[in-house]
Amino acid sequence: MEKKLGLKILILLLILFFSIFSGCINNDNDLENNVIIKGKDGSYSSIKDAVNNCEDGDIIVVGQGTYKERILISESVTLLGENKEKTIIDADKLDYAIYIAADSVTIKNFTIKNTDDVGYINAGIYVNSNNNMIANNNILDSKMYGVYVYNGSNNSFVDNFFSNNKFGIYAVGIGHIKIKNLNILDNICLNNSELGIYLRFSYNSTIKNNIISGSNYGLNMQYSGRNIISFNLFTKNNLGLFFCCGSENNIVFKNSFVDNYEYNAKSNTKNQFDYQGFGNFWDDYNGTDNNSDGIGDQAHVVFHNENIDVYNQDSYPLIERIR
Repeated sequence: MEKKLGLKILILLLILFFSIFSGCINNDNDLENNVIIKGKDGSYSSIKDAVNNCEDGDIIVVGQGTYKERILISESVTLLGENKEKTIIDADKLDYAIYIAADSVTIKNFTIKNTDDVGYINAGIYVNSNNNMIANNNILDSKMYGVYVYNGSNNSFVDNFFSNNKFGIYAVGIGHIKIKNLNILDNICLNNSELGIYLRFSYNSTIKNNIISGSNYGLNMQYSGRNIISFNLFTKNNLGLFFCCGSENNIVFKNSFVDNYEYNAKSNTKNQFDYQGFGNFWDDYNGTDNNSDGIGDQAHVVFHNENIDVYNQDSYPLIERIR
């Protein structure tokens, strides 16, 4: 009880601290009474004010407009934008737009943009909790991270558009504290300069149906295992998929690797590049399919550093692209 009370006090102090330094609402938009807590009296001109007056389980509905502010969420609430393209949270070159400190938060239907590398966090959305849903958002123009997940498990990122960030989705555990059960589904990661998706100390996560394009590394995993990567398109990255640094026992199947410049996939650790008779489509595969079953007759060998004693292959390479 004392521990929980202490945590609440700490969060309240953080709210007070960050409110002092938060950006102001953009007065060029008519935002008066534009934000409501569903089922409750009253309205607000800023998202931050509504969040600071909400309780667990509340749904905050945000009307169209540009909100120049940053928001610390310390209750289990839903933040719901009216229109993804026209409901904009603009960090205005501050270090983050949304900080999720509570479990079971939903963020849906926003454009979130313009964070800078001026502080410690530096993310469009910073997640330091569990069981959250980030869905149907545009997350753009961060000088560092579109989304940063720190020691949070059971978080889902679904149907988002990440573009023009340095890192699209960046999820890290620390040492013995591992990230588990991330769901990264149906996202487009486009032109995030350094990394489309990065996982470190991540286990039992699903990365499925994403388009990952225009990054130095499309997907990079370090110290991560038992993750499933399927039905993704890796295209026009410098390095498509890279496993290293203790990342083992990951399963990669039914992905398409197309027009990646240096290599499609590289694995310096032991991983599985086919599953139940299905591998991946590789645009540099030169084998045959004499029986026309859609599966290559020869295995596709996955690239690795010559000085590392490891061997990975796709035993069932696909002849046709999945997507």
